[in-house]
Amino acid sequence: MLRESWAEVIRALCDGAEDGPTASMLHQCEYVAVNGNTITVNVSGEFVLTYIKKNLLTSMKAMLAEKAGHPVEIAFAIAPVAVPVQAVPAPSGDRNLFGDVEPGPDKRKFKSNLNSAFTFENYIRGKNNDYVVAVATQVALTPGTTHNPFFIHGGVGLGKTHILQAIGNRILERNPDKRVHYVGGGAFVTEFVDALMGKNPNKFKNKYRSLDVFLLDDIQLLQKAMQTSKELFEIYQELEQHGRQMVFVSDRPPRELQHLDERLVNRFEKNIVAFVEPPQYETRVAIIQRKLNDMGTSIEQDIIDHIAQNITTDVRKIEGALKSYIARRDLMGQTYTLAQCIDMEIFRDYFTKGNEVTSATVKEIIRAAGKAFNLPAETITGKERTRSIAYVRQLAMYLALELSGKSTTEVGSEFSRDHSTVVHSRQCIAEALKEEDHVAQDIEKIKYFLINS
Repeated sequence: MLRESWAEVIRALCDGAEDGPTASMLHQCEYVAVNGNTITVNVSGEFVLTYIKKNLLTSMKAMLAEKAGHPVEIAFAIAPVAVPVQAVPAPSGDRNLFGDVEPGPDKRKFKSNLNSAFTFENYIRGKNNDYVVAVATQVALTPGTTHNPFFIHGGVGLGKTHILQAIGNRILERNPDKRVHYVGGGAFVTEFVDALMGKNPNKFKNKYRSLDVFLLDDIQLLQKAMQTSKELFEIYQELEQHGRQMVFVSDRPPRELQHLDERLVNRFEKNIVAFVEPPQYETRVAIIQRKLNDMGTSIEQDIIDHIAQNITTDVRKIEGALKSYIARRDLMGQTYTLAQCIDMEIFRDYFTKGNEVTSATVKEIIRAAGKAFNLPAETITGKERTRSIAYVRQLAMYLALELSGKSTTEVGSEFSRDHSTVVHSRQCIAEALKEEDHVAQDIEKIKYFLINS
């Protein structure tokens, strides 16, 4: 009875929806089971769940109660939902909002290389990536218009590939006939070399120049492949001329891509370049909880906190640490306490090695701070005194005193400052560490680049 009532409620809400998003969210709900007066429903992601709870839940429960004759509760779970792709109708007029490419059989057969699991809905957002996701969402809604190309960079394991493929998946969800193609930098180089060896370079050229959306991951792998880099620039020109969307991902900003065609670097820097920072503590906790939910299990909160506190720069390691604990727990049939985890060093191979940075030169620290905050080293040691630059300068001075073994006078000399400025910087950062959580994260970010530069 309740199952039929649920289907009727969804139909009624869809029929009464005045906007596209409401109907779209309802299509991403799936009945699972009834237990007493509670219906269990799967939703496709956190974003959908938040939307439904805020905008639709009250109406759902009221309509179900009316049909059932008694109050009904709804329990939600986040899980894949089998939903047929609904193309958004094009606006009136000759031009489609998402491009003017006519659909055809060849486009429906085009291989995108996208992983359908990478969506905006299941990407955990935080202060570290809010801006990147906002731009990526806009790109997916209006490809080839305002933000083209879009360049994303950041450290290992921060979800850059997830964002890149989410753009492609959203575009295809809204317009399945788009020629969207994702490729890694290494695979792109190999494909081009194979085309040259097979004496069929035109097939390669025609494939990439005919794309509506070009998503290139790990572009830093093209740095020494000069011929491929030049071919990429020609592809870039062709796609740009026809208003086709391009998104590039790298582990470093454009100006640090050495031996890449300089014309490409110039084009990247004339458009939006967005940096994915390491996630803050709260975001890391949310990531852990999401991964546990995906695994269909749970662990003790103090262990979650311990993992979040110690894995600060590489989100992939969070999943590895969780799997390590869960495998040991399930195989041995024993739930371990946090003290036991520490004693047994269960997470030893996954935790961030920031505390292993025991020494570094002042110049290395300045360089690492510049990479962490996307600033030239000369800006950090220069005369500019804007708040953001002064803050990075103070962080670098603080770490220089911690790691270089130099005196305040010697450190000051490296920054073209006197020793009193260095002492003041150390005091400011020491006080900020007690009151502001982000300061510790920023220090870890600089240490990350000390380790990985």
